[in-house]
Amino acid sequence: METIESLSSVIGYALIDMSYEGDYMEIVENEVPLNEMEKKEIEDAVGVMEGWEMRKGEEWIRRELIAIMRGKKAYRDLPSEEVKPYAA
Repeated sequence: METIESLSSVIGYALIDMSYEGDYMEIVENEVPLNEMEKKEIEDAVGVMEGWEMRKGEEWIRRELIAIMRGKKAYRDLPSEEVKPYAA
């Protein structure tokens, strides 16, 4: 689980504007729809991820991360050592 937390931190800070102004950050409930700026940030991040060069046989990693970024999958859905990733 530590690897997943590290991965999500890297993706969050590298691809999404995680900055905020003020003394605190308002945490929005998951049920609240994304605003237009958040949607644009996600698609911008996906664009960066689509440009990543992946080694042969590891393209599935990019697909999985993009699905997570778009909210179609959760980090817990990532293949683990016990589950072999699907073929490209």
